[in-house]
Amino acid sequence: MSQTKQLLQKSLNTLTYLATGATFYGLILSAKDTQLKENYIKLQQQKDLLLKQANECKIEELQNELNKLKFENLKNNLETQYNKYKEQFELLKIKTDNTDTELENFNKQSEKL
Repeated sequence: MSQTKQLLQKSLNTLTYLATGATFYGLILSAKDTQLKENYIKLQQQKDLLLKQANECKIEELQNELNKLKFENLKNNLETQYNKYKEQFELLKIKTDNTDTELENFNKQSEKL
């Protein structure tokens, strides 16, 4: 029986070492898992921050483009109004010149009379 007892003792010792090793291995895996989860959370937060910054840049670019379009529209409107003003001024000048000419002709005719 003593041989059986020794064999059982060795088996128990071996199982104890294996169980202890498995426990430490499980603890190491658990610690790594926790660290990986923390890293994942940090990466997720960084991703969210980068997405927010990218969206803000897109919004800023769109606002700049909109401002450019508004400026171009205003410029075109001003040019159109200036051209209309110039046309009206030229028409008034022609009418004034015609009126002056008519007045001179009228004065000449008056003098003849």
